[in-house]
Amino acid sequence: MLLALLLAFDFLAPADWMARNATLLQERPLATVVLPGSHDAASYSLGRNSPVCAARTNRFAGLAAFLAAPRARTQEVSLLAQLEGGVRYLDLRVCAVPGAPRRFFVHHTFLGAPLDEALKQIDVFSRAHPRELLLLDFQHLSGFDEKDRQQLARDLEQRFAGRLLPSGTRPGVLTLGQLWDAHVGIVVLMDKPPSSPHLFDRTATLVSRWPNASSLPALLGALPWMAEERTRLHVLQWQLTPGVSQFLRHPLSSLRDLAAGTNRLIEDGTLAKLLPRQRMNVVMTDDAVKVAGAIARLNEN
Repeated sequence: MLLALLLAFDFLAPADWMARNATLLQERPLATVVLPGSHDAASYSLGRNSPVCAARTNRFAGLAAFLAAPRARTQEVSLLAQLEGGVRYLDLRVCAVPGAPRRFFVHHTFLGAPLDEALKQIDVFSRAHPRELLLLDFQHLSGFDEKDRQQLARDLEQRFAGRLLPSGTRPGVLTLGQLWDAHVGIVVLMDKPPSSPHLFDRTATLVSRWPNASSLPALLGALPWMAEERTRLHVLQWQLTPGVSQFLRHPLSSLRDLAAGTNRLIEDGTLAKLLPRQRMNVVMTDDAVKVAGAIARLNEN
């Protein structure tokens, strides 16, 4: 009875849930810890005035921006609020905007906040909660050339100095206890990174299979092949990708609104019945704070 109480999962303070459950989690390799993940984490900053990322534009995107940009929001609260709410993996997409100097913005086709604003929020949380391990996944680096990648790498190395995992290691096989002992608070993954002491090539380090499912049955059908990895970090993309017809049927809806069905299957325990904890690592969702607690509690089983 006492052992059961000691091992009961504690999510009473979401901002510190990893540290509060150290006894339960410290011997687990990172690839076997279930982490709440945020899909298009910085899209909360998109609005009706958001311009299109030029590197991803087409002749129709600019015309649709007024209506489409707000509907590209998968999250409604800031990165800091997401992290304080228990999210530990951030899907971060960056657009390089031409100019002198070049400027970086987060994007989901449409430009959101300056990247510096997003990184400041992550930095504030990481300094305040050093035993909460964060996975930062930089992907869809639109409009980037090699110099841009090098600049982003320098920015990340400088901002998070002293808290980054060295890139010569294998993150998935290290236990949380080992990462804590090394004072690591952040693992940075990047699409085609330059040579850097603390940046990991996301393709070699992480598996993230996009189901491209527009319905719950299609998402459930993709579940077996989405959850095959064991030793690398891996992301279960638990979100729908609605087609144009779905948005036309629900003209005022957002991606966050459409997440209600998928997130309900996390909250009611369906996902846990379909997929054992041992096969889950990051569970990435829209409206991530809503289900962060339910995802984190999967570590109890």
